[in-house]
Amino acid sequence: GDPEAARAVRVWGYRNVWFRFSVAEATHAVACSPADTAALNDSFAACFLSQLDASFPSPEYDGPFSHLAQMAQARQYAEFATLLGADAF
Repeated sequence: GDPEAARAVRVWGYRNVWFRFSVAEATHAVACSPADTAALNDSFAACFLSQLDASFPSPEYDGPFSHLAQMAQARQYAEFATLLGADAF
């Protein structure tokens, strides 16, 4: 890749499936449709075969990590839709 372009990238923050946050804490949001999260799930399943059976499963879901992430993203999507209205998407 281009080293100059790599230096221009800024990561503002990262919260993964193990750390949930309220949408009220967000300063920026990037809308992801259910189809986007389904594609992410499919990519995860295809690329990280060793992670399909998590070594440290969640107490709320016993299955692939990517499914748990997809469920969390769906909940956040629903929260934003409630706050902003369905027309916001």
